[in-house]
Amino acid sequence: MAKVQLTDREYPHIVETGLDRNTHVRVDLFVDLQGDDVERMLHAFGMLQDTPPTEAQRLLLINYVCRHTTRSNTSHCIVWSPTSCTYVSANGPAVDGDRPPVADHCDARDYDRVPFRTVDCTVIALPEGRYNEYLSVRLLDADHVEVSSASPAMIGYLDETPTFGTDPILPFLDADGDFVPPTHFRGVKVTGVMKGPILLGPIQPDGTIRHVVRRWPADVWDACRKVAEGTLPKETLLAAWHAVAPSSDTLNLVGVRLAA
Repeated sequence: MAKVQLTDREYPHIVETGLDRNTHVRVDLFVDLQGDDVERMLHAFGMLQDTPPTEAQRLLLINYVCRHTTRSNTSHCIVWSPTSCTYVSANGPAVDGDRPPVADHCDARDYDRVPFRTVDCTVIALPEGRYNEYLSVRLLDADHVEVSSASPAMIGYLDETPTFGTDPILPFLDADGDFVPPTHFRGVKVTGVMKGPILLGPIQPDGTIRHVVRRWPADVWDACRKVAEGTLPKETLLAAWHAVAPSSDTLNLVGVRLAA
């Protein structure tokens, strides 16, 4: 593990983009995970200077992330500022943008200062025996709805290797060294603990199955059945539609119930 300490600067940082949740990664941790010399690379990227990276230093970081992205077949975004970023994917050239993606922080150094970001959605329990226990429904815009599988969100990875002197599990060990889970973490209620330990929070879309459909009952219900991988009770379908139904809904509710 590298001994260098990175100054507490927000930019640039790297976002690992995923279907269910984007992850904010500090540049020093990203380099360390690749097994490279952290101090040497941070110096090359301009991360150890008081001024922003130069164009040459930015290009070095972009090329570094591009190489990793190609090897791992993943997608990333380098965020230079709140209004400047560079998207990097395994299947195309780097593309500059002005709307950086929203991302969750999974670095233990950020846990104390960054609340867990929850998605505003309606969670519906699925019948017992289904592979997915929950589905979530949320309105993306006036015309589109996201229907996704959902599960308790992982809000704290306390099993991470100590990073740059920070061991995330230490605050939760008692005098005997036994783990005592907190009741709340990063501003949300802890609902469970996975082996690791990994702290679980509120139920959130997990992206295992995700459909974006028109804001129309039949489309929403069809997406719900796909997430559930089977038929659903009328009550479940109606709950899904009411979660995203227009406030001035002029649909014939009797017809809607029959269709469900």
